[in-house]
Amino acid sequence: MSRILDVARRAGVSTATVSRVLNGDPRVRPETAQRVREAIQALNYVPPPPTDRRRRNARSRLGIHTGKIAVLIPTAVGHPLKTVLSARLLAGMEEAARAADLQLLITGLPEPERLPPTIDRRHIDGLIVRAPVGSREWLPPLIRHVPYVWLFEPGAVEVSGDIVLPDNARVGALALEYLLERGRRRLAVVMDRAGHPSLLRRTEAFLQAARRQGIADVRVIEPEPPERTTLPQRLLPILQAPGRPDGLFLPGAETGAAILGRLLQEIGCRLGRELDAIGCLNDENLLSALGFWANVDIRPEAIGKAAVETLLWRLSHPEEPYRRVQVAPALQRLRP
Repeated sequence: MSRILDVARRAGVSTATVSRVLNGDPRVRPETAQRVREAIQALNYVPPPPTDRRRRNARSRLGIHTGKIAVLIPTAVGHPLKTVLSARLLAGMEEAARAADLQLLITGLPEPERLPPTIDRRHIDGLIVRAPVGSREWLPPLIRHVPYVWLFEPGAVEVSGDIVLPDNARVGALALEYLLERGRRRLAVVMDRAGHPSLLRRTEAFLQAARRQGIADVRVIEPEPPERTTLPQRLLPILQAPGRPDGLFLPGAETGAAILGRLLQEIGCRLGRELDAIGCLNDENLLSALGFWANVDIRPEAIGKAAVETLLWRLSHPEEPYRRVQVAPALQRLRP
């Protein structure tokens, strides 16, 4: 099927000139218009209906030319495309893209330090990048030629650009409010990953809120280098000791919760009785299996939707200052 670009090349004019001929613009010289008409006839080019052209022009003014946006999810440890978090994020992105009549392309990084061929301004209008946790200094320079939005906050890399992320300070505050409501005062934070930017912000917010309530002695339990102690090795003695914490906050997702659930089972302790825990899990089935009574939902669907909406705003406002969009979390009460 011939395209308007094929007609322009055959007639030796620009695509804008072909469009003006199709719209009957009298400013086009007669000999030029005749060449365009001959090219249209020779190529059997069928122009889109006028309403489609008007719609395309309107979308072009909004920075949309291909009708496609891409999601880039760099693989670091495991396969993030297969996680519950990614599935929920993508569900929100797909909903927002569908509402804007856009096609959503999903890709990883099959080769380190090299973008897949689809990540090109000729093929997509913009890009949503799932920020890698580890150091990826080579990534920001690779994507500068495409309008982009960061999904979550990059860790060790200083980057520019719009960022969409959960309100991590509110996550920590909600967790503390719940544990205090349950009457818990001997508090601890269980970190399953050291140095993760989101976990650090949630933890700091939890500690600050605790200090405002007069609770200064909050223990932070996290893994140490592999040659020393793992998280289970550090956590088990604390759970077995007299005067152990009666309220635990897990700012991470599934890993720390699964470890805690296994250890509590070993020592015969059930959540909701002598001890409460609240996490930030994305998998409702795991929440139920571990017996959690509450959870702080970071609302990945809303984050994914906000990422697409922010990218669309950036396409139509290329010169505006960068935005930092924070999505409010929600407290899930799984048992009364």
